[in-house]
Amino acid sequence: MSLRELPPEQTISSRWTHLRYVPLVILVVLVVVATGVGLWARSNQAAPPTPDPAGTPAAPVAQRLPDVCRTPTEVPSAAPWSADNAGASEAVWNEHAEETANVVLGQDRWVFWGDLQNNNFSQALGRRTLSAEELESWRSYIANLDTTLTEAGIEFYVVIAPAKWAIYPEELPTWAESIRGPGPLDQLMAAGGDLPLIDLRESLREASAETQTFSRYNSHWTSFGALTGWNTIAECLNANEADLAITPNPIDGVTLVEDYNEFGNYGVELEEADWTEPVFTPPLAPIELTIAGGDPSTIEGNRWTTFDDMPALSRNESAATDASVLFAGDSFGIIMSPYYQQAFREVRTLRHNLDADPSERPDIAELALATRPDIVILEIAQRHLNRPPTP
Repeated sequence: MSLRELPPEQTISSRWTHLRYVPLVILVVLVVVATGVGLWARSNQAAPPTPDPAGTPAAPVAQRLPDVCRTPTEVPSAAPWSADNAGASEAVWNEHAEETANVVLGQDRWVFWGDLQNNNFSQALGRRTLSAEELESWRSYIANLDTTLTEAGIEFYVVIAPAKWAIYPEELPTWAESIRGPGPLDQLMAAGGDLPLIDLRESLREASAETQTFSRYNSHWTSFGALTGWNTIAECLNANEADLAITPNPIDGVTLVEDYNEFGNYGVELEEADWTEPVFTPPLAPIELTIAGGDPSTIEGNRWTTFDDMPALSRNESAATDASVLFAGDSFGIIMSPYYQQAFREVRTLRHNLDADPSERPDIAELALATRPDIVILEIAQRHLNRPPTP
């Protein structure tokens, strides 16, 4: 989930202490009373999902970005939520309605958010799809930004940070296998080839064959998963812009650290540490960070830039490229922040708030036109597709 997205009933230890942003902070918030959880759930759930035959992905259109930015990804071929099949699929769903409300226990101790979190599990199975109007809302939001920034000579990229179930579908509970179909991200990718969309799913799946990119006990990608995602983004940017030469920071394997159990309040016990942390050789370079308009300070290169820091400005004299970036993201972007701050000389980071009320959403185009970065990157957690932007 994203930092805004993470439920408030969370306590953080060690490096997670930077992630406090009550009440909707992930990985970083103190345990909230059950009443607060209920209020959070109501504010983050859309209307009950309904099968939408019109939401089936269409034939893909020509891609605007190089092929490396959107490696072909396997999409469920079945249509369990079509008009003909929805009734039977809904019956299976209803048999497990109690467990899908909060958290869902998958196979081999994997745990997933239920529909408490942005209709998460309905999205995982394709029960929650985008209507034609919702799909157009996402398309027009991205296209309008793209047009404005391109006309200003600013490169623009949209990164969808995949949900855990998109990378580990084989760990979903066995009862869900027969009713899993394509969902909102499949729709957007199929209909948005002309948009600057970067699809990270295939690279994360490939990396996951050898090293976990997500934790069983947390809905976010791990630090290694975030690095895998960033390296794919950098490869895309290099392919699309001839003057960039972003090089990956070398690592010497990973370590397993004891991450916070995001699902502890629902009776899930942390049985083992499985948060994968890359070991960098050499360590990441320190950066200068200005937090919310304050005075700059030097911080370690592996420190996350959190919601409490934003809007943040980082400067890195040893960066791989002189380019400047405006990065608008959520909690997945927080975990990835050390890596893009190593790559660029200057980065402005802010929270996109696409999961919040429109009045809280920053005007990304206006800020970009005022600060004139070379590149704008908008990172959106896959679950946030549940909430199409409205005026």
